[in-house]
Amino acid sequence: GPARFAVRSEQLQVRTDAADGTSGEVLDVSFFGHDATIRVRLGSGEVVTARTPAGSVPQPGEPVRVTVVGDVIAFPR
Repeated sequence: GPARFAVRSEQLQVRTDAADGTSGEVLDVSFFGHDATIRVRLGSGEVVTARTPAGSVPQPGEPVRVTVVGDVIAFPR
């Protein structure tokens, strides 16, 4: 049945060159030293935030693919 999932922002990978994952568009990027947060509007309309190394990040407006790495927690509705 329906469920909600808990996913840590560090578990989200945002890539411009991936074929798998969920499509989205970068809304904005914020830098925090060697880390960055990337807000992405998914194709479903939901907005997620990923925390990634700040070395190479996509630009606002850029199309991306979002994947989840590792275990997530599911909460039945």
